[in-house]
Amino acid sequence: VCSSDLDLLMVMEFLDGYTFEELKSPLTLEDFLNVARQSLNGLAAAHTLGMIHLDIKSTNLMFTWLATGQFQIKILDFGLATMIEQATATEHEDTVLGSVYTMAPEQLLREPVDVRTDLYSLGCVFYHALSRREPFQGVSVRGVIEAHLRHEFRPLAERRPDLPPDLGA
Repeated sequence: VCSSDLDLLMVMEFLDGYTFEELKSPLTLEDFLNVARQSLNGLAAAHTLGMIHLDIKSTNLMFTWLATGQFQIKILDFGLATMIEQATATEHEDTVLGSVYTMAPEQLLREPVDVRTDLYSLGCVFYHALSRREPFQGVSVRGVIEAHLRHEFRPLAERRPDLPPDLGA
C-alpha cells in the first residue's frame, strides 16, 4: 500500500505456530513425510520463481495449523535470498551469513551457489527434526565448518533405528 506521500507500508501474514527449532521431540515418520513434502514443494515454488533462499534453518521453517486441524509448513525469512542468475555465496568476505549448522559447503567456501544449496540445508533441518540433534557438530564454529567440509556426521540410522534405513541415506 502506498500513500500519496510515497510512504511505504509492508503488509505481512501473521503466523501463529512454532518453528522446527521449538519441536519438543523428534518427528514421527508420518509427520516427517508430510513435512518433507510441504517443505520441498515450498522450496520448489521459490526455485521456480528464480529464487534461492540461502538461509534454510530450523528457525525459518514454521508449523501452522489450518482450520481442519492439519498442519501446514511455512518457509520464513527470505532476507538472504538471491536470484538464481545472480547467485554467489556472499559478498561479505569475513562474515558468515546464516546458520553454520545448516550451511552448505559451497556457502562456507564462498563458492557459487544454486538450488542444491537450499536442498543441502533442508537436509540438515530434516536430520535435526528427526533426531533433535544437528548433523554436523564441533566444539567451535570452526569445528562445525570442518565437519561439513569433511562430511563427518553420525548416520541418522544410528540415532533413529526405528526409521526406514533408506531415509537416512
